[in-house]
Amino acid sequence: SSVENRFSVWFTGGSLRPAEGVDMEAWSDIFHEKRFETSRTIGDRAKVLAAKLLLGAEIPHSIDADGSMSYCFHRPIPGHVDVLYTDETLQVLKGNRGSVMVLSREGTTPVVRPEKISSRRESINKSAEKGQARVA
Repeated sequence: SSVENRFSVWFTGGSLRPAEGVDMEAWSDIFHEKRFETSRTIGDRAKVLAAKLLLGAEIPHSIDADGSMSYCFHRPIPGHVDVLYTDETLQVLKGNRGSVMVLSREGTTPVVRPEKISSRRESINKSAEKGQARVA
C-alpha cells in the first residue's frame, strides 16, 4: 500500500569518517586495523562472513589517511524511509526498522521554527516506536 511521504531506498554502502575537530589519535586508536581484527568475537566474525556471502559486502580492514572507512554491498538491501519533517535545512526520517535520522544540509545552519515543530510533534511522536526519542 502507498504511504504518504514514504520513499524506497536501497542500501548500497556507506562510509564512516571523523567529524571536524575530532581527536585523530583517539579515532585512530578506536579503529586501528589490528584492533579491528583482534577484538572481533567468533559471533562478530560470523556476521562479517554472512555479510560477505549474502550481501557481497566489501568491508574495510583499515582506515584511510583522512580517518575514513567505506563499505559497499554488491547485493543491496531494500528498505524504506518515511519523511516526518522537512524544511530548507533540516529533515527528520524514520527507517523501516524504526531508526530515526535527523539530517541537516551541509553548509547551512538549521533553523528550527517552533510553529512547524509544534504542528509535527504529535505526528513524530505517534511514529516513534516505544523506546525511541520523543519530541518534547
